[in-house]
Amino acid sequence: MGKPSVHSNGSFQFLVSGGATSVGMFAIQLARRAGYKVIATASPSSFDLVKSYGAHQVVSYRDQDAALIEIKKITNGGVSAGLDCVGGQKNITFAGNAFGPKGGKLSTTLIGSKSKRRDVELSPLMVFTVFGKVRLFTRWSS
Repeated sequence: MGKPSVHSNGSFQFLVSGGATSVGMFAIQLARRAGYKVIATASPSSFDLVKSYGAHQVVSYRDQDAALIEIKKITNGGVSAGLDCVGGQKNITFAGNAFGPKGGKLSTTLIGSKSKRRDVELSPLMVFTVFGKVRLFTRWSS
């Protein structure tokens, strides 16, 4: 994915899996600020909340097969990058399958996960505080 740029023309499509989580809502705002088109997953009861944080489209995660079809339709083939805020191999596989034919990078809050697709690179991301200072652990490569 590379580093976000406020000069993005909106054609870059970014998935936030778990858009109604605290991390998801923060990520939606950052991706939107960077100019990305944001597609998020959430429960239908949270759609309005997730949209209020900046998601362009919100898809229900309850039926993953239907969600993948909808994401591919919205994005005209799949996303380019994303962030999984839920974890678990089932959800990481779902998020990876939402990518287009060229694959991309999926950042995840679950360390040690494996991608089912060779063209989707997983990158663990952990943000925490120690003694009042923010620390970031990532393997994001450019």
